[in-house]
Amino acid sequence: MSGIINAPESASDLLRRSTRVVSNGDLRKPEVISVSITCRNEPWRKTKSVGKAKEMGKVVREDQIAEPSISARQPLPFPCPSLDAPRICLFTVDQVVWFKNYLGEWQRGKIYASPAAPQGRRIRASDNHIYWNVIYVNPSGHKLRRWFTPVNGDIKPDTPDIRALLNDGGWLNDCDET
Repeated sequence: MSGIINAPESASDLLRRSTRVVSNGDLRKPEVISVSITCRNEPWRKTKSVGKAKEMGKVVREDQIAEPSISARQPLPFPCPSLDAPRICLFTVDQVVWFKNYLGEWQRGKIYASPAAPQGRRIRASDNHIYWNVIYVNPSGHKLRRWFTPVNGDIKPDTPDIRALLNDGGWLNDCDET
């Protein structure tokens, strides 16, 4: 049986945010022209606030509108189709995750708090991807930390649907079942 699965949209997909900014001559303090939030399912509901820029009469091009980044999206509410499929996820410190190591084997680890990151941030952004610092124990017993990104399909949360995929692939053993 084949068909199309209609998955619900995430909150960031439902909202389109536009922030328009112009400079008032002082580059340190740009002024907001307008902020509008539109729901795709209900386009008639729209909130808009106009600041001092309307009085200034400045015009902003459409390419200056800031769209929400991919890092702001929440995990998808439907199950992951395969272990290699990318899945956008946001993790917390000490959360148990599954990642694919350099040998292509799935291994258990946890999100690590990077000591160099300011104010408790545990992620780094590069090339429009979010990389998560994972601590794990390699087969020889050494603790290691590596960066992984869910966009490449290299890291997954420890959820029942991911555990079922790992079990089907033969990656879970008796000690991982708990």
